[in-house]
Parts: sequence; structure tokens; C-alpha cells
Amino acid sequence: MAPVSDRSLMPPRLSVLLPALLALGLLGAVAVTHPELRHVDFVAFAGRARRVLEGQDLLSPRYPVGYPLVLGLAKVAAGRVLLAGKLLSVAAGVALVAAVARWLGALPAAWLAAQAPLLTWGSTEGTDLPAIALAVGALAIAAPSAGPRRAAGARRIDPRPLCAGLLAGAAVMTRYPAAVVVPALLLALVGSGPGRARAVGLALLGLALATAPHWLCALAGLGPLLPDPRENAAIGAGGGPPSPALPRWWAATGRGLRDALSTWPTWVGLGGLLLGLLRRDRRAAVLLAWGAGHAALLGLFFSNPRLSLPTTLAASLGAAFLPRWLLPPLSALALWGAWPQLLAAEPGVVEREALIAAAAGRSGPVAATSPWFHLRRADGWIEAPLFLMDAVPPGTTPGNLAPAHLRSWCQERGVPLVAVDAGRLARTFPGLRPLASGPVEGFTEIARSPGWRLLEVQAREEAP
Repeated sequence: MAPVSDRSLMPPRLSVLLPALLALGLLGAVAVTHPELRHVDFVAFAGRARRVLEGQDLLSPRYPVGYPLVLGLAKVAAGRVLLAGKLLSVAAGVALVAAVARWLGALPAAWLAAQAPLLTWGSTEGTDLPAIALAVGALAIAAPSAGPRRAAGARRIDPRPLCAGLLAGAAVMTRYPAAVVVPALLLALVGSGPGRARAVGLALLGLALATAPHWLCALAGLGPLLPDPRENAAIGAGGGPPSPALPRWWAATGRGLRDALSTWPTWVGLGGLLLGLLRRDRRAAVLLAWGAGHAALLGLFFSNPRLSLPTTLAASLGAAFLPRWLLPPLSALALWGAWPQLLAAEPGVVEREALIAAAAGRSGPVAATSPWFHLRRADGWIEAPLFLMDAVPPGTTPGNLAPAHLRSWCQERGVPLVAVDAGRLARTFPGLRPLASGPVEGFTEIARSPGWRLLEVQAREEAP
């Protein structure tokens, strides 16, 4: 059966432009509604971006250097690093929709633009959408909807596999887990017909070229050769007793699939994906390999709806293999159901942002009960807090941390500010409850908002 396509409905350029404009409008509206920090890991990304521009921290066992480098350059242009992060995510979301329009058609691209997971994370600062957009771009080039590749004996070399490899490598340099796109890419190329060996070789060459900065920095002794997954594996284990590897992986993969397939649009897409497989459409097999590979990888560590996003979008894109007349009403229904929640304020954000604004521009580090609290520097960067957990005396528990000890700890380290939220104090630091309300010796209140308080640490009194 011929590949599913709706390109005959409109000119090719228009079939890409219209879904991209739709995605730009929707993502922009959500991003403008949520200008605050929405992804806590971004504080670490921003700090590393600043260091990378200074020639430091070029190699990390946790995150590749690609995103911090691009983020740093975008911050130079945008002026504020948080704004730069949101612009990168919106641009990646638009690029993803445009790539899907070229690959699967305008209506599947519009369906994707209406999905709540895309609109949530495409308007949120972070590495997720940039890595996904690069991965899908690679797959779209490697498994096109139509058009034969050049024969093996052709004089001119088809550059598409090389470009696909470069995009896959760029995805890996954005997020290490994006490496699961490589098997799906090779699957697409192995089934590409004449010249498959050359195509695979060119793709691997592109992959090597795009990831070369990592290998060169590692060989120069700037950091580890391979990422270190132990922290994520420990989170996945949950601190419990060891269990057999295969049953643990199976259970974790099942939880990841439940996270990824928790909404009705993903099940609609799964039905279309099955239909595409029955039609022997190579694009359906490639999408399945990418989404299933990511779920299997997360089974080794841990998952949540954000980490499962590639699997979610791979399943949703299966709707491209359904009858095209179904997609406009389904897209409208998905957007109508998700839009109010997409624009709703998250609990506690207004209160936290009020305190962050009160601390903006102040010099010196801040100690905080929450990793979400950060300092907005006058130069447009943001600075991560010091966690109060570090102030807990050795051999004791967080509940034993008292205001007097915290004050001494801050004075010894030159920390002038402490930000506390009542909820975390009650749960984790009950000994610090007096800081949530009322005067406390050694601390002066600077600002407060419901549930939050910003305190200045009084200087140590000098002996006469």
C-alpha cells in the first residue's frame, strides 16, 4: 500500500509552514503565560552554561556539553538565561512540528502541535525538546515518506544519511539518553534499499563527527569518557534492598510505559501505529523502535512523564497512519481538553516568584530549603542555592538543625541570605520552624509571601 500522505492537499512549502506557525502560536502563548522557572534542572544547566563560556566544565559525567554551550550563546543574544532557555525550547518545538510535516504530512504535524506534552515541555526551558527535535529530524531524513535513494553504483553520494547522522549526534550531545535514536536510525537505513551499506557508513560518520568534541575533551583528560549513570540508577532503586536485575527492569519499564501512555491521544496514536505496521510502512517501524527503545532505557533507571516524553510523542505520531479525515476533529478535541490546564498557574509558583523577585540583584549566595529558589543576577544569569541539607551537623539528622547552628554555618561560608518555605521546614527541618514566622535571633526578615520567607543573616559580632 502506498505511504500515507496528504501533500496533495496543499503546496509542499505551505504544508510545512502552516503547522509550524500553529505550533509557534500555541507554544508562544503557553510560554508567555509561564515566564517563571518550570524545570528545576535548568538552574544547573544555566550555571554550567556560564562556566562553559568561560572555558570551564567542558565535560560532565551527567550532562553533555552541547546544550550548555548553545544556551550560553543564546543567553548572550537574549540577555537573560531563563528567556534564552524558553526561546530554545519553543524553537525546538516549532522545528519538531516542521520536521513531522515534511516527514508524515501537515495534518499529523497539526495533531502533534495540539498535544499537551509537546505544549508543556516545548514552552519549558530544558534539554527535552531540543534533543527530541534533533532525533526526529534524523529519523525523518533516514526514513523519508517517498523518493528512492541513489543506487549503490551512482557517482554522486546521497548526503541524507550523513545529515541524519549529524542530527543524531547533535541529539546525543544535547541529552545522553537520546542515544537510543541510533538503533532506530540504523533500522531506517538498513531498510532503505540499494546502497544501504554506504548509507549506514555515512550515518555513522556523521554521528562520529557530531560527537567528536566529547571524545576529544575526554582524551585530553578534561573529564570521563562515558557518562556516569550511578546516580540515576540509585534513584531508580529507591534506596531499597537489591532485587534481581531482570524483574526490576521489567517492572520499571512497565511504570515508564504507564507514564508515557497515560492519555487518550497516545492510545489513538498506538492504534494508528499498529495500522502502519500492518501496512509495512517503514516509518511506523522506525517510530516504534525509537519509542520502545527509550522506554527500555528508562527501565534501567527511573521514569516520569517528562523523561518518558520521547515514548509519548512516538506513540502519538502513530496517528499519522490513521485516515486523515479523523485528525482535524481529534486535534481540536485534544487541544480543547488540554488548553485550560496548560494556561493554569502551578500551585505555589506566584508565592515563590514573589520572593525570588525580592532577592533579585542581591550579591552573595543564598541558602534555601528548596532547589527551586534561585538568585537572579544583574547580568542575566541565575545562581543555584546552597541546600540547607549541607548545613546538617555530621552524625545528626536534618531534624536536629537549629537556627543558631544555621546562622554559624552561613557566617563561616559568607552566605548572607536564607530562603525558607514553611512546607519543607515542617517536613524536613522541624528544628528550623521558628524561621517560618516571627523574629529569630541572628536573622532579619527581608521579604515574605504566603508560605515563604527571605531572611538576612546578621554578621558575626566582633569581640571588643
